Amino acid sequence: MYFKLCFPLQFPESKKRKHNEIDAQVQMPENVSFHIKNGIRYLKPYWSVYRTWAKGRWVGRRLVDIFAEEFVSLNRHYPAAACKLGRIWVNCNQMTNVNYIVQQNDSIEHIGHRHEHPILDHYIKVIDNDNDMLVVDKPPSMPVHPCGRYSVHTVLGMLREQRGLRGLR
Repeated sequence: MYFKLCFPLQFPESKKRKHNEIDAQVQMPENVSFHIKNGIRYLKPYWSVYRTWAKGRWVGRRLVDIFAEEFVSLNRHYPAAACKLGRIWVNCNQMTNVNYIVQQNDSIEHIGHRHEHPILDHYIKVIDNDNDMLVVDKPPSMPVHPCGRYSVHTVLGMLREQRGLRGLR
């Protein structure tokens, strides 16, 4: 398993955003195996890198406590285990210290095993496409952009896979 870790920290001058957005298309994995059964598309589990910056409410708290409280879908013992296994990186350094205290502007990366929910297997129909807007007809079970347990099984992911469209936002 190979991952490109350590995204660059770039702080724009805009006060509306504290950090540059991380392009969802760059993070989206390629060539993830799937199968279709009874009209439902199932994606095989895959390894992925989750990236973020330290939030203000995290500063001064232990990293493993933040994971345990903020990411409630994880087993409560998982953050300490992931840290000890070297699956968490802070400021481009592998973090194995379970007592690490998060600092302002820390970049945090976590290598996780992703299990996406199944979706209806429908080809996404393009209704209209001009230079400014793409209008599509999507299945109701499919979110538009990566969120929660979805990354590949999204409109953006499926348009990339089905039609080779990239750079949509």
